[in-house]
Amino acid sequence: MVSNLQNNLINKEALYGAKNYSPLPIVLQKGEGVYLWDVDGNKYLDMVSAYSAVSHGHSHPELLKTLHEQSSKLAVTSRAFYTEPFSTFLEKL
Repeated sequence: MVSNLQNNLINKEALYGAKNYSPLPIVLQKGEGVYLWDVDGNKYLDMVSAYSAVSHGHSHPELLKTLHEQSSKLAVTSRAFYTEPFSTFLEKL
């Protein structure tokens, strides 16, 4: 059963968000490892972990450390520019 809180958040996203696909009627609040929690505290096993960058799980300490280090130097930029982190990443592949 979807709570009033989840319904309110879903309605806001439906009103203001992009109309590219229909998400499941669950409002996620946090993730840790392979688990997700919604705003009502329900726990879910993340069965979509192979989708995009989520394949590494949620809130992994090493990824958070790396994210913090990089975001303190340079965040997301347009591909109209070359960046040192991207070329270094490609070199390591």
